[in-house]
Amino acid sequence: MFFSAPQLKRDPLGVRVRNPVRTNLRLSPALVLALACQQPPETRSAVNAPGSQPSAAPASSDSIGAGLDSLDRTVCQGINNSYQCAQAIEKHLLADGGRGVARRGAELAIPLLNGDTLALRDSTPDTPTGVWHSYRAYLPSIGYHVVEVQYYEGSTYLLVNGTSGKKTFSNGLPVVSPDNRRIAAGNVDLEAEFSPTTLQVWRLERDSLALEWEHDFLAGGAATDTTWGPSEVRWLTPTEIHVTKKYALGETRGATLFRFGSTGWVFSPP
Repeated sequence: MFFSAPQLKRDPLGVRVRNPVRTNLRLSPALVLALACQQPPETRSAVNAPGSQPSAAPASSDSIGAGLDSLDRTVCQGINNSYQCAQAIEKHLLADGGRGVARRGAELAIPLLNGDTLALRDSTPDTPTGVWHSYRAYLPSIGYHVVEVQYYEGSTYLLVNGTSGKKTFSNGLPVVSPDNRRIAAGNVDLEAEFSPTTLQVWRLERDSLALEWEHDFLAGGAATDTTWGPSEVRWLTPTEIHVTKKYALGETRGATLFRFGSTGWVFSPP
C-alpha cells in the first residue's frame, strides 16, 4: 500500500510549509499500524576564502559529514526550515571572516588562490525553478569549500576547489578519508525522493574530483519498508567506509561496511 507523508516545501516567500505529498514508498501493513500509533517525525527536506593546498594531516577534524550534527543542534536549534538552517550556519561560519568568503545580498563570493573570485548568485525572486546557495564549510586538508545548493524541492552540495574554482556536485555532505585522497558522501531521501539515495566516493585529482564509485540504493525500483540508505558515513581506514542503515521516516537500524579492493568498491557486511 502507499503512504502519504507530509513534506516541507518552499512557498513563494521562501518559508517551508507542510503539504501532503504522495510518495511511492510501499509500507507493510505492520509498519502502517505502527505509524498510526505515533506522531510523524519532523521532516527536514532539502530545497540549496582562499583555499590551501592539501596536507598530509589526518582529515577527521574537517570531515563535516561527521560534525554536522553538532552545528545542527547548536546553530539551528529551534529552526525547522532546512534553508533557514543552512543560512544560519553560513552566518555563523562567516562571522569571523570565513577565509574571505562573503555574503553580498543574493551573492555568495568565494575568493580563490589563483586570484579570482567565484560568485554564486541566488535566484530572485523566489520561483519554482530557483537555486539558492549557503556556505557550509572549508576543508583545509584537501583545500575545498562546501556549499549547499537548495532547489525548490531537493538539494545537493557543491564542492569547490579552493585554488582553481572547479566545481563538483555531490549528493551528500563530504567526509574526507584518513589519507586525504578520497571523499565519501552519503545521502538518504526514501520518502519524497527529491534527492538521490546514494553513497558516492570521489578521488582527489590535481585540481579536481573524479567520481570513483557510486551506489544508488533505489536503482532496483521504488522504496519499501526494507529499503535503507547510508547515514553517519565515516572512514575506518583509507579503504573502508562504515555507514549506518537509515530506513524510512528516519529509523536507523544496524550498520555495514564498504571496502576498496582489487575489483573496486564492494559491499562488505561486517
